[in-house]
Formats: sequence, structure tokens, C-alpha cells
Amino acid sequence: MIGVSPSFIFSKYTTDFSVDDYIDSLSSLKELKVDCFQGEIFKRANIKEWSDNASKLAAAYKNFDLQMSSFVAHFLINYTKDFNSLFDEACFDEIRRVCELVKYNFVEEHLFK
Repeated sequence: MIGVSPSFIFSKYTTDFSVDDYIDSLSSLKELKVDCFQGEIFKRANIKEWSDNASKLAAAYKNFDLQMSSFVAHFLINYTKDFNSLFDEACFDEIRRVCELVKYNFVEEHLFK
């Protein structure tokens, strides 16, 4: 399996990319004979956009016979700056939101069995 990281998206759209930017890039991935890609929320402010458009993205990449191999919430890096940050209640809330997004919209059901 050959895939790409979000750097593929960054190089086209900077870190201000949207779900629609990901969708627009899918045909390029297919042309490059890529099998999968890594999804990412770069900014916390984009969680709602990803939640609202997750099924649209999933339908689009499945239409291209592509897979999302992993999903990264880049903004969570802020909670790894020191030991206490890892146990900040906000960290748990953010991780929970991202996990729900991934669980219900991107990952095949058999991965949770």
C-alpha cells in the first residue's frame, strides 16, 4: 500500500486547508497511483467543519477506491508540551471529539471489533 501524508495537502493549500481541499485532491492521488492518504485536522477551529463534512469526504474517497490510513489532530500537540498538559481536562475533551469523528466517519467497522 502506498500513501501520502498531509504534507501533500499542505503543499497545495497551506495549513488552511479544508475538507473540500482534501476532496479536490483525491483525483490527483488516484492519478499518482496512491492507495491511501492520511487525514488531518490541523487547527482546533476546524473540528466542526470536519464533523459536518466527514461523510462527504468518506463518500468521495471511497468513490476513488482510496482509503484513509490514519487521522491526525495536529492541534493536540499543544497538550504534549509538558507532563501536566497531558492531564488537562481540555485535552481529554479534544481527544474524545476527534475519536468520535474518526470512529463514526472514517474507520471501517471491522477495525473496532
